[in-house]
Amino acid sequence: MRTATDAIANLLGDKFEKCESPSLRLEKFVNVTKNAQDERKNEIDAFVNCHHKFVKKNAPTFRHPLAKEFIAMLGGNLIVNQSGGVLENAGLCLDSIRNYPYIPGSAVKGVASHAAWAEWEEDKSLEKALQVARVFGFPTNHKDLDRLILNSIGQKNAQGCSGAVCFMAAVPFENAAISVDIATSHHPEYYQGGRNKAFDDENPIPLPFPVVKAGTKFIFRLLPLKNCNDTIMADAQKWLIQAMTVLGLGAKTAAGYGWFEYDEAESQKLLKIEKEKAEQKRLAEEKLERERLAREKAKQEEMERAKAKKEYEEKIKTMSPEEKWDYIIANEWDENKFRNRLGMFWQTGKGALDEEEKKAIVRALKVSKKAVWDEIKNAKQKKGEPPWPRIADEVRKLNKTTYGDKMP
Repeated sequence: MRTATDAIANLLGDKFEKCESPSLRLEKFVNVTKNAQDERKNEIDAFVNCHHKFVKKNAPTFRHPLAKEFIAMLGGNLIVNQSGGVLENAGLCLDSIRNYPYIPGSAVKGVASHAAWAEWEEDKSLEKALQVARVFGFPTNHKDLDRLILNSIGQKNAQGCSGAVCFMAAVPFENAAISVDIATSHHPEYYQGGRNKAFDDENPIPLPFPVVKAGTKFIFRLLPLKNCNDTIMADAQKWLIQAMTVLGLGAKTAAGYGWFEYDEAESQKLLKIEKEKAEQKRLAEEKLERERLAREKAKQEEMERAKAKKEYEEKIKTMSPEEKWDYIIANEWDENKFRNRLGMFWQTGKGALDEEEKKAIVRALKVSKKAVWDEIKNAKQKKGEPPWPRIADEVRKLNKTTYGDKMP
C-alpha cells in the first residue's frame, strides 16, 4: 500500500525514488506491504539515502545580540520525535524546508526544567524554587515546588507568569549525518501476549529506526525575555548543560541515546570561528551588492546618455545652423572648450572654424560669455597664448559685417 495518490506515484515513482524531500519521504510518502518487516527496513534505508543525497546546506544562522549561545557534541545517537511519521517508532524531527534534524525548543526547555527540579530536590528551599520559577515560569508543573511557592506568597497573591528565558530549537552547527540504528525484540511472542513466559527460543526481530549520528555538533541558544537578567540567564544555561550532559535529550536516554559532551573552551572556539565566517560572508555579500548597484547605475547612466543622445539628434535635425551652434555652445561646451575654440578664431585654411560657428561665438561673447570678451578685448599679447588682440579685432569685424553693431 502506498500512502500517496496515483498521481503522486506517477510523478515520484512507485517507490518514491524521485522524491527530493527527506522529510516528505519519511513522514508522508511511504510504502507499506504485508511483509512489514522488510518494508520497514527498505523505507528507512530509502529515507537515509534521500537525506544523504539531497541535504547539502547547514541549518540557517540565527543571530541576536542578546542571545546566549553554546555548542555541544552528541556523545550518543539522537532520537527525536520517534513516534511521529507513518512508520511506527521510526520518526525523526526534521525541518520541513531544509530537512536538517533539530531538537524543538519545547524539548530543550523540558529537559532543562527537569534538571532544575532535580537541583531543587537536593535542598527544597524557597530561594531555589523561586530561581526555577523565574527561568521557566509559574506554575512549574512540579507539584511540591509549586506548593512551596504558593504557601509562601499565599493563594490570593499567586499569579501565573511566563518564564524569563526563551529556549530556542537546537540545530546542527555543521552538517548533521543521519544513519540507521536497530533495536532488537528478543521475545516478540511474549510481548504480544502469545506466551505467558519469555524464553530464548523465539526468533529475534530487528527494528531499524533513523537517528542523528553521534559526533554531530548542535548549537543551543537562549534568548532573554522581559524581566530577565544575567543571573537568570546563567541559571538557565547551567540547568540546560546539566540536562543534556547527564539526562540526555530525545528518546531512549536511559539506553544511552541523546546525551551530549560539552567543553566550554571548545564551544567558544567554534563560535568565534563561526562568527568570523559569518562576518566574512556578510562583507563578501556587501561587496557583491555594491558591485551590482554600481553595474546597475552604470547601465542606467548609459541608458540615459543614449536617450539624451537620441533626443539631441532628433532635436538638432529641426534646428537652423544658427540655432544648432547656439545650442552646442550653451549645452556642450565648458569654459575651457569655448576658450580653445575662440583661440582658433583668427585661423584660416584647413581646420579653421566655419562661419556659422564663428558667428555663434560672437553671439555668445555678447551675452553668455561676455566675461570672456571683457577679458580679451584689451588683452596684450603674451608668449605661449593665442593672439588675443588679433582675435578681438577679428571678432569686431565679423560682428560689424554680420550684425551691424559694436561689440560691448
